[in-house]
Amino acid sequence: MSFDPTEEGDRLEAASVNDRLTEVANALNDLPARHVARGRLGEHHLPDLLNATTLLNNFTAGSDETLLLDERYDNTIPVAGGGIGNYLELFAPSGPYGPYTRPAAGIAEEGWLIPRTSGTAPTGDGMSVVFNRSSNLVFDGLVGLLATAWVAVEDVLEVADDPLLDPNADPNATVDLFFNSVYLAIGIRDMSGTRRIIERSIRRVTSSTVRRGPMSTLTYITAADLTAGSLDGTVEEVFGAVISGVAASDAAQHAPLDLVLRRFQISVEPIRAGVLD
Repeated sequence: MSFDPTEEGDRLEAASVNDRLTEVANALNDLPARHVARGRLGEHHLPDLLNATTLLNNFTAGSDETLLLDERYDNTIPVAGGGIGNYLELFAPSGPYGPYTRPAAGIAEEGWLIPRTSGTAPTGDGMSVVFNRSSNLVFDGLVGLLATAWVAVEDVLEVADDPLLDPNADPNATVDLFFNSVYLAIGIRDMSGTRRIIERSIRRVTSSTVRRGPMSTLTYITAADLTAGSLDGTVEEVFGAVISGVAASDAAQHAPLDLVLRRFQISVEPIRAGVLD
């Protein structure tokens, strides 16, 4: 492809600049299809879609080894119920990172928990991708983030609801073997520290079903999601979270479940391209 550049002393005016732009456009349009065939363009021809060192320090996070059996998640939907959608910004008081350690006697905590291996600091190898800085996506030229999360469940333990039989019993638990459920979802944390679950990412399975294999969910995060609820329009972390509950119609109450995780992982892929004209 040839190009006649401007020379020193040439007049820079609309006509001369437009001539050069038209020349470039015509030359590109005249390129044979084989010159831009799959695999023909390399890193010198294509711009970087994202400089990972400026926004993301890693694209995946999870557990590399099988977790311990005592790393249980006994966090549940509040007794008040009313549907899981009412508790998108509710995280367990001992959290927001797990695992949860139930006291010798007490009631299961209410709220979501982000899985992590025992002894790992909240900023370490939990089920979250932490950004190097906050972003509103638009500033970084992104149209969204594709997030995928999964958990492999070791077991789902049914906790007795009678304090006389079980010192760890939850007296507010609703025992319903058909509706005892486990929820997995994807959420974001903004620059101010607020965490919120993306409601459309929530996946629910019964306690009997989740034992049969990994549980997964994915969602496409856009700039509009960054202002939902109490979020401030930025994102600094994308995470996966779990909670248990009793799902019956639109009601949701405590579930007598201890979720024991074997492995977990979340991945975040930046998406730059939008709709082509």
